[in-house]
Amino acid sequence: MVPQLAFLHQHVFLRLFIPLASGIAMADYLFEAHRSVLLGLLFCLFLLSFFLLLSGFFYRKYTFRWLFGAGVYVFFLTLGMAVCRFHLEKVVTVFPIEEATSRVVLTNHVQEKEKSLLFSASLQPTGEKILLYFSKDSLSKTLKRGDELLIRSKISLPKNNGNPDEFNYSRYLLHQGISGTAFIASGNWKKNGHTDSRSLRQIASDWQHGLLNLYHQQNFLADQYAVLSALTIGYKDDLSDSIRESFSISGASHVLALSGLHVGFLYGLLLFLMRGFSRSFKLKIVRAVVIIAVLWLFAFIAGLSPSVVRSAVMFSFFALSTLANGRLFSLNSLSAAAFMMLLVSPCWLFDVGFQLSFVAVTAILFIHPLIYNRITPKHKLLRYVWGILSVSLAAQIGTAPLVLYYFSRFSTHFLLTNLLVIPLASVIMYLSIAFFLFIPLPFIQQWIVWLLKQALDFLNSSVRWVEHLPYSSLESVWVYTLEVPLIYLMLLLGIRYIYNKTAKTFIFALTALLFLCSYHLVMRLQDYPRNCIAFYNIPGCAAAHIIKSDGSSLLAYADTVPTNKRVHQVMNRHWSRLQLETPVAMRETPINQNVFLPNRMYNFCGKRICFMRTRGWTLSSADSRLRIDYLYVCKGYKGTIKELTELFKVSVVLIDGSFAGSRQKTLADECTALGIHFISLAEKGSVTFLI
Repeated sequence: MVPQLAFLHQHVFLRLFIPLASGIAMADYLFEAHRSVLLGLLFCLFLLSFFLLLSGFFYRKYTFRWLFGAGVYVFFLTLGMAVCRFHLEKVVTVFPIEEATSRVVLTNHVQEKEKSLLFSASLQPTGEKILLYFSKDSLSKTLKRGDELLIRSKISLPKNNGNPDEFNYSRYLLHQGISGTAFIASGNWKKNGHTDSRSLRQIASDWQHGLLNLYHQQNFLADQYAVLSALTIGYKDDLSDSIRESFSISGASHVLALSGLHVGFLYGLLLFLMRGFSRSFKLKIVRAVVIIAVLWLFAFIAGLSPSVVRSAVMFSFFALSTLANGRLFSLNSLSAAAFMMLLVSPCWLFDVGFQLSFVAVTAILFIHPLIYNRITPKHKLLRYVWGILSVSLAAQIGTAPLVLYYFSRFSTHFLLTNLLVIPLASVIMYLSIAFFLFIPLPFIQQWIVWLLKQALDFLNSSVRWVEHLPYSSLESVWVYTLEVPLIYLMLLLGIRYIYNKTAKTFIFALTALLFLCSYHLVMRLQDYPRNCIAFYNIPGCAAAHIIKSDGSSLLAYADTVPTNKRVHQVMNRHWSRLQLETPVAMRETPINQNVFLPNRMYNFCGKRICFMRTRGWTLSSADSRLRIDYLYVCKGYKGTIKELTELFKVSVVLIDGSFAGSRQKTLADECTALGIHFISLAEKGSVTFLI
């Protein structure tokens, strides 16, 4: 048998997972733009799978053996498309165009934002999930989960701002099952009752908050409490931006994301404690039942968050697989876990945590033995250290393409980081378990709290130390979508060459590398910066981005005190793709006489930009009109376009996306009546003018 086919025959669930995942990806890609095409394609594929399965059943000759296998592949491809379409169709709904009164039930604990309070809610009586942003005031702060409200607001479908390379927020909410969002102004809601009925996840969330209260009582410092809450029970709302950035740069973000690493610690501890239960099959059954029960108890305590549930499912399959073949980990059990999870929740396929978890475990299964067996330390401590380093290296190799693609960052000191944080994280996990076990004995518990504080301080200081080492991370690394599968193909061919040492595999690997480099070069030349002016649709951040062909750029703001951080957060990925240096914010003091004029006017390569936020200009008069190429009408301007045309000869009017819908329409209608070309950033999104 061909080696590739033999490998697939040994891993039955891998053969089923591949077409199922492919079908889910196809359905998601076609859903928004081609929903009718998707339905027709589903019908055709179902007929094809039926025909192939039927043919394989009747034509049992050896030459026709492929028919049944092809039928199975097409069937699971169709199944993946069907379950994904069914899931997405449940989420998509139609809301009233205007404001309307709706009845909702708040379904989660409050998340406090900078200017609002966020609740998820269930729309009654249909049950759609929506996100509600309440104005922050003394009355809204009394709201809690289970409250039934009457709200007066416009519920909108999730929508992106249309900026290039921006995080696809609407797609993310669709995958999360969120049908719409709404902002509730003060006075536009009324409490109508309260329900005490709770779902299983809500009960788990209450348990999680109960454990948080126990932590609160121990007077942990802010960063100690935030890291402890994230590391042990998956609550990350209290993590500061600085601690998130430190863990990200040092390569320790996986420690804060309660997932496979933490469940793996617990799984390893249980295996160690029950190592004597492998003597008979009955004892193995007892061990598997106990391990699965404890893993799901931990998942429940952690609030049944999707990442913990995924990890609990994965390690539950590992526990069950030991009954069949005695192996603690296998690709077949990993594929079985992924297969079952996608059948229940197909959109998990697009979750970054899901992808990273399964790719990391797969890399450990295949790459770790190649690395670990190269060196065989004799000392027990050295073997332990080498074990941590080799596992970290294998997981990092496997996840690196995805990390670069999603985060445009690579932590260069990840081996040092993991050598420090993995033992510390395991110590903190086990100490936190002891903390809860010794609640009836406060004297012992206080000693455990002291040890926890020391371990947390050491963890945080270690991460910050690594963060400040020279070249701690490579920033703004851009990886194109097609490059991710190409990198993994090259990686697979490289692993295969290590095993079989054939010239054909080596040539294929070099060919993949050549194609990857050629594609990257072509795309980088296409994205090379040019002289242009870009306007972005970032609510509350009216700005013009003046880009030069040498990669330098300037940000000209409508405000005297610009909201620089918000623009950088939204546009940083796009600037990485264009190979731009960090943009320089223009202040009142001129940077260059060619790119600055007073009173929020800017000039670049003969093109004038004017920001209009107040009616100050309309109180002036002029003998001749000043030419303005791009007139940016910002939120706050109360006048009309006609008033401005008496002072300026305008080529293009840009309407700020922060305006209310009715105000945007008024300005757009006025531009149309005056014969002025206009662009509504709320509809168009980002727009770029080449100079």
